[in-house]
This record gives sequence, C-alpha cells and structure tokens, in this order.
Amino acid sequence: MAKKVSIKAEDVRELAEYFCTPEEIAGYFGCSAKTITRNYSHAMKQGREKGKAKLRKLQWESVEKGNLTLLAWFSKQFLEQSDSIRGNINEGEDSELHKVAHATMVQLAGAGRTTSGDTAIQE
Repeated sequence: MAKKVSIKAEDVRELAEYFCTPEEIAGYFGCSAKTITRNYSHAMKQGREKGKAKLRKLQWESVEKGNLTLLAWFSKQFLEQSDSIRGNINEGEDSELHKVAHATMVQLAGAGRTTSGDTAIQE
C-alpha cells in the first residue's frame, strides 16, 4: 500500500506561483503528478495567476525605471501599437519625422538611457 502524504493546498499554491509543474510539485511532496492535478487543480490555477500578477508588476516597475525594450513590448501588447508605419509619409514629412526621432533619442541618451543595446547617440 502507498504511503499517505499530507499536502496542504497553500503549499501547492505557493509552488505554483513560481510556475512549478505538477511533476515538480509532486516530486517535492513525494507523490504522483496525477495526485497533484486531481486534488489540487484549483490551488495550481490560483498560484499560477498570482505568479503572473507578480511577474507583471516586476515588468511594470522595470518599465518605470526606463526599460525601453519592455516599454515597446507593453505598447504592442496592450495598446495595439506596431513597428510598421501606417499610411504614406510625404517627402518633407519624412525628414521632419527623422529630426523629431533623432532629437528624442539624443534626449534619452542624455538622461542615461539608450534606445537599444549600448548604442551611443551622436548629437
């Protein structure tokens, strides 16, 4: 007969916050993954959702500290922005757009930030 293991739902939830799989949690408690998925699916779901919220909070804090790559990713995900330019740019507008973009990059570089990697911006 199999040894009876005492598992608290809160402990399963806590491990799931770190995105542990049912197999990993089962290994931790010394039971089968089937036992975890059958008896603790609600705790697993709660833990994963809490883990996602914590991760999103850390990402947002990184954006607020100036992580421009993550800012661009968030903008694409939640504001439906993209890297492509929609519509036509006239000849005169193109050079003006480049001036504004360059001035913005210079300003960011002066604030100790870079736009990608360690690329230096020339004034």
